[in-house]
Amino acid sequence: KQLAQAWGCQDEGGGAQPYPGFGQMHQFVRSLVPRPVRHILPRTLKRVVVVGGGPTGLFCADRLRHHFEVTVVDPKDFFEFTPSVLRAVADPSHLSRITFNYREVLENELGVEFLLGQASKVDMVHSATGAGRGTVSVRSSSGEGKLHFDYCILAVGVSNGLWKPRLSGETITGIGAQGLAAAAGAEELTLDGRRAALRSVRDRIANSRGVVVVGAGLVGVEMAAELVHFFPRLRVTLVDGAPDVLPQLGEGARQYARQWLQQHNVSLRLNKPFAPEFLGADEVVLSCVGTKARGAGLLPERTSLRSNGQIRVNQHMQVLYRPSVGDRADEVGMGAAGSLGGSASSSMGEPEPGSAASSSMSEPTLGGAASSVSQEPPQGGAEVGRGSPRMPGGGAFQPFGQGRIFAVGDAASLEGVPTAQMIYHGEEMASVAVANIEAAEGVISPFQLSQNANRELEPGTPFLCCTSLGPLDGMFSTQTELIATGTLAAIQKQMIEATKMGALKGDLACSALWYPVH
Repeated sequence: KQLAQAWGCQDEGGGAQPYPGFGQMHQFVRSLVPRPVRHILPRTLKRVVVVGGGPTGLFCADRLRHHFEVTVVDPKDFFEFTPSVLRAVADPSHLSRITFNYREVLENELGVEFLLGQASKVDMVHSATGAGRGTVSVRSSSGEGKLHFDYCILAVGVSNGLWKPRLSGETITGIGAQGLAAAAGAEELTLDGRRAALRSVRDRIANSRGVVVVGAGLVGVEMAAELVHFFPRLRVTLVDGAPDVLPQLGEGARQYARQWLQQHNVSLRLNKPFAPEFLGADEVVLSCVGTKARGAGLLPERTSLRSNGQIRVNQHMQVLYRPSVGDRADEVGMGAAGSLGGSASSSMGEPEPGSAASSSMSEPTLGGAASSVSQEPPQGGAEVGRGSPRMPGGGAFQPFGQGRIFAVGDAASLEGVPTAQMIYHGEEMASVAVANIEAAEGVISPFQLSQNANRELEPGTPFLCCTSLGPLDGMFSTQTELIATGTLAAIQKQMIEATKMGALKGDLACSALWYPVH
């Protein structure tokens, strides 16, 4: 406590304060220390709990660990770089290059606490002494307990059949699921279990006469390309109801991928959905379509979820909910909805006017079209609560948990800002959440030109896609333009994988390479 006060992290009463006085010098000194070793310096006593240890969750943990006590919660004991798992299906040795043990890296290298367990509920403490703090209920091998936080980031992602490790209660669903489930075996919560599951699926593919890949999007095309490279004698069929492969990309990328597949004897059955007659004797079906949100049971407010299970967020990546009359009364007693300023234990007064903006719009589909309306932020607090949609016949959505609970990545959905299920978009959302948490606690770089460090996720996040066509070929494209192809694109994909894994492990050179991106 004395050390925290000396460094400007705590006042004499024990309450946290945003680096006043000497604390500002501490902030300047921190900015001069390389990021991978800043965690050894004194930090604030505020705790951030990150639920989900995927690329987006670890991005948040890495950025916040320099100023906060950070805990990552995940039911698996290992990290897996999802974009490269398709190669691990065809080449099991590749799995070692795209995985690592959470505890070894997070606790031993990065100074981040890791808790192995399944988060079951996230909520705020509604009491005079606990206002501003929340809890995450976690089920682990030792039982169920509660983890307290000042801020929480939900980065739970989605389940995607075979292509992501299955958690407790999850099964492989979709076309051909029964055969794959039998091959994959039990839940994949350990690295050994995941490796055994993928090897079993590979063995089933190797012993078959052919594979039918359902879905000609990015996952399906990459899977078909990996199969024809590692199993040159295998009969591969790609099926989709769309009229062409890669419908989400431009004509140049579609044409290049289509020609590559045809040159490598992949049979294309497009413009018609999968039918049982497509499946020959002793053929395996790999379903590369469909995802399922994992955040449905975490929040007590059903209004925080969209119809597809994604979590509603505003432009600051704060989780939203639609309060009832009683809930709004509670918010008045606890403070302004969406307030990020002040300490976790401080009492909060009446809400400031304009703390939640609204727009008239109906329930959107994924990636809805309408843009949200902004109003002036509350005076004297963090600029939050903007971009909150208003439901027909009801009140505006407000930040849940006083704006201290965020959602990022595939699990989150922002009205009017379409995003893709890709790491780049997930990390951009994560960088917004991180910036707003830091701004709420006064963590502002001395080199920053503007004193308002709050950020918003804006429409127009670039769609940059690097698609593998086996280990020796590939494409790099935007949503409309094909930029690079061939060996150059294949090397680029491999460099992305290697440097991303290095950055996630705290490698200084790799971290320096990726830091300016967000």
